[in-house]
Amino acid sequence: SLRSLRQLMQTFRAAAHHGEVGAAEDDGGAGAQAALRLGSGAAFNTLLLFVLREADGLFRRVLDLPAAEPDEVVAAPAKTGGDAAGTPPPPAPRPRVDPRSAPRWRKAEPLIKSYLGNTLHLLGTMTDPAMRAFILRCARPSVPLLVCSDRLARKWVQAALGVFGGPDAGPALQAALFVRAAARALPDPTPDAALKGLYREYVKSSKFMSATHAARLALDAACVVETYGAVGGEAAYRHAFIYVRQLAQVVRGAMGSKAKDAFRAVYCWQTVSCLELWARLVGDLAGKEATASLGALAFPVAHLLQTAAGLVPTPRYLPLRLRCLRALVGLAAAVGVYAPVPPLLCDMLEWKGLHAAPKKRGRGGGGGTTGVASHAADPDAVLLRASKASLASPAFQADLVEQVVELLADALAPWAASPAFPELA
Repeated sequence: SLRSLRQLMQTFRAAAHHGEVGAAEDDGGAGAQAALRLGSGAAFNTLLLFVLREADGLFRRVLDLPAAEPDEVVAAPAKTGGDAAGTPPPPAPRPRVDPRSAPRWRKAEPLIKSYLGNTLHLLGTMTDPAMRAFILRCARPSVPLLVCSDRLARKWVQAALGVFGGPDAGPALQAALFVRAAARALPDPTPDAALKGLYREYVKSSKFMSATHAARLALDAACVVETYGAVGGEAAYRHAFIYVRQLAQVVRGAMGSKAKDAFRAVYCWQTVSCLELWARLVGDLAGKEATASLGALAFPVAHLLQTAAGLVPTPRYLPLRLRCLRALVGLAAAVGVYAPVPPLLCDMLEWKGLHAAPKKRGRGGGGGTTGVASHAADPDAVLLRASKASLASPAFQADLVEQVVELLADALAPWAASPAFPELA
């Protein structure tokens, strides 16, 4: 009953504000004057876990709404009508239900605001990463109920974006899923805020790189791609166009400047990571119906990658060139267009250092050079510029040739059945 639910929300508010003085700013006013006291830590723990796990189902029963949909499984796009083995196509998503159309919405709305406001307050006070991830996971089914308050919706998205930009991968993933759900279920301007916020957090996170941070940056990139794919339509294209144009301005500024270090605005982890992100995003989403408009950005993104790869044609930046060309090959294969990658790869094989006689190692020369050089041209490396010692190392040179040949094969593979393949190869 609504009466029991009201008492439960009053008790939940007392637990969420345990040890504080005064009412919460965003608890909707429900239970602000309730004089409740929790008898023990066990009661506090039991109450919080029960409300976080069951509140969404309770509200849906009161409002006579269908149960929340299970999380979508991220997979490759299935063929329309099923495959040859008879696998049926994935079920169509259920139509979106507006909870405000429920007959008991007016009576339940203050309680929903109380629950959402106090849960948001609880998220802000928790410091344990596992607990923050648990709160976001439990609150995600209640995202459609945020239509009760534009202010609460804005605060929830801001809080989730803050967690997404934090150092812990578990809460960050749950925050990204929450933001994606909000972008799909809530009206404007929530989708715009979600797309803009996720990309900005990714840009902040890509300012530096290390072996441990590379996996986290890949996770952030996957979250951005998934959210843009979930929103789709004109909003996704508009934001993608704006950010690709910003990168084009950075590259154009480096090309037109006479300053000695102008190229460093492009040859940095932030710009390279953003170029790789847009190559992956356009390649993954251009073939889907909801995001087909992103295919128009394939040419500018490819042009930016090609320009960045040849901006400073010196051997020390061969690792950076490999990263850009690898992203370009992936983009070209995904959208089914030809990219002029082979000339740039063959140019790398003409580097004079590959044809010079190996230098004799001096005393103590077998120490750290091999360890650095053996990973300098690897696709999983975290280097954009090779040292002089690495360039002179046979291990680096062998790794470089191997990566170039593999990329050359990947670039030619999509055209293996084309009549132009013999001339191209």
